[in-house]
Amino acid sequence: MRDDRQRLTDILEAAKLLQIFQAGRTRDDLSKDLLLRSALLHQLFVIGEAATRLSQTLKDKYAAIPWRAICGFRNFIAHEYFSLDSDSSGRRSRPMCHHLRLR
Repeated sequence: MRDDRQRLTDILEAAKLLQIFQAGRTRDDLSKDLLLRSALLHQLFVIGEAATRLSQTLKDKYAAIPWRAICGFRNFIAHEYFSLDSDSSGRRSRPMCHHLRLR
């Protein structure tokens, strides 16, 4: 079973990949490039899944991080995938990466 440290590492690695994938890209690129959109959504899903499995103790310790929103977006990707558009994934990934990398 993975512990909090491993899950946090997963989150940071996924955030780093999101930044790499988005570097030099525009919203227009996101709407046209299905592979890019899929890659971003997968990394957002990884972040949300890892965040969901973090201990409550760790989440309480870092209460400034919007864990509920992060986990909620994972659920949205998993269960409401048909209503996702390129704008929603791009709009959420940049601030999430920035917020997670600063902590």
